[in-house]
Amino acid sequence: MGSPIIGARVGGIPEILREGFDGLLHQPGDAVDLADRVVELLSDPGRAAELGASAAVRCEQEFHPVAVAARLTEHYHQLLRPAVPTGPVVPSAI
Repeated sequence: MGSPIIGARVGGIPEILREGFDGLLHQPGDAVDLADRVVELLSDPGRAAELGASAAVRCEQEFHPVAVAARLTEHYHQLLRPAVPTGPVVPSAI
């Protein structure tokens, strides 16, 4: 939606939200840190707009259902490919 994001440094959020590029992170349970991050964005509308625009582009490129389906399909194709022998095939003695 083009809005800057503030997320907690918990779970997978820091893996998705890149600090200073498409959002800001705060310490979970720290209301002062969260408030500081909100003030940081409100006091610099230009930076907030840049973060929001970056987040929107990244979301469209990486998290759009079509992009996710393409990555998932490729992953399944790789899993379903037959294993390629790495050395000479030697018949087993029966």
